[in-house]
Amino acid sequence: MYTGLSTRFIIPKAGFRLRFFPTNSSAQQWVDPYHDNDADHGHREETFFRRYLRPGDVVVDVGANFGLTALAAFSAVGSGGEVHAFEPHPRIFSFLVGNIELNGAQEVVTPYNLAIGERAGTAYLTDMRADDQNGVSPGATGLRVAMSTLDDAASRLASIALLKIDVEGYEPFVLRGATQTLARTACVYFESSDEKLAQHGSSLGEIVELLAGHGFQVRRLGGAAPTTAVTAAYGSSQLEDLVAVCDVGYLHRRLTGSAPTAGGASAAADQPALIAGPRGHACPPA
Repeated sequence: MYTGLSTRFIIPKAGFRLRFFPTNSSAQQWVDPYHDNDADHGHREETFFRRYLRPGDVVVDVGANFGLTALAAFSAVGSGGEVHAFEPHPRIFSFLVGNIELNGAQEVVTPYNLAIGERAGTAYLTDMRADDQNGVSPGATGLRVAMSTLDDAASRLASIALLKIDVEGYEPFVLRGATQTLARTACVYFESSDEKLAQHGSSLGEIVELLAGHGFQVRRLGGAAPTTAVTAAYGSSQLEDLVAVCDVGYLHRRLTGSAPTAGGASAAADQPALIAGPRGHACPPA
């Protein structure tokens, strides 16, 4: 029987706090909040966000769950930034709002109880106890929620430093409804799993080709910098996070403060690049 006692406990994090709501994700953070023994469950996202984001940046978080990544972004972008957090599950959305209020982040983090997909309408969500595994149901069963495209929901945002997508295999549908949004986005950080993508009749190759059509290159992150280029033939046999940018040098500068240059030139000589993609996409300066 749920007593509500867990919500009296606060989980300290680097730059923000989380309330121990009755969720699988909260329990994972309670056991290992600083990821001393667990490289998963938020460690990769938090590390990337701290290194990549700058004060004043605009972030869009699709699949925000109870607020771990949205608040990690909040701690990085500061009072001058914006974080737009989308979470469709009504119960988990209430936990997201609670964590935003706990951190006094209402002026920076805007929550939306909305699913994001290829077209506006309705969607059905699974409702498992393991909240971090819930997503859009392949069939018309489960919780019925409102759905929008990202192009509609984020239409007023002029420039997006980071678009994070973690929607349990529904990523291609989010991207197909974000054609205009991608043209204003510098970096896409997304979860990839062959198994989860296949549940929605899709694949990582489809995502790679879709993003390439907007001028993005998909990369695996290794160590301090983006390393391996991901092609349409690549597969994610195990769950992993990938990043897509239209200018890899831009990502290097954000993550390391330097970029590889030809002929041994200094990093200071590497000027912010504007690389136009097939549809006119251009990265902003770092």
